[in-house]
Amino acid sequence: MGLEKICRTKPRGAVTPAFLSEKQTAAYLNMSVQWLRKCRANGSGPDWKKFGQAIRYPIADLENYISQSSRKFTGQNVEKADRCANTSRDWKSSSGTKVRF
Repeated sequence: MGLEKICRTKPRGAVTPAFLSEKQTAAYLNMSVQWLRKCRANGSGPDWKKFGQAIRYPIADLENYISQSSRKFTGQNVEKADRCANTSRDWKSSSGTKVRF
């Protein structure tokens, strides 16, 4: 899916956005918003910025994250890009009970 389609930018003189929202980033990476949230909580996944209450992902950093995620074989070193996928799905909530994503 092209970036223009995700951002819904108009070709005539519109400025290309520098950041994507959570939903746009999830679509761009073909992942879920929940996966992005889990990665942020773990300190893994693509780099992000916070503007007030808004979470935004810089497009340049997303492209860098994608290039760093490339692997040639399954035993290759796992870096920051893959740590989120290797974490447990069970989390403890603030009340101490387990929550499953």
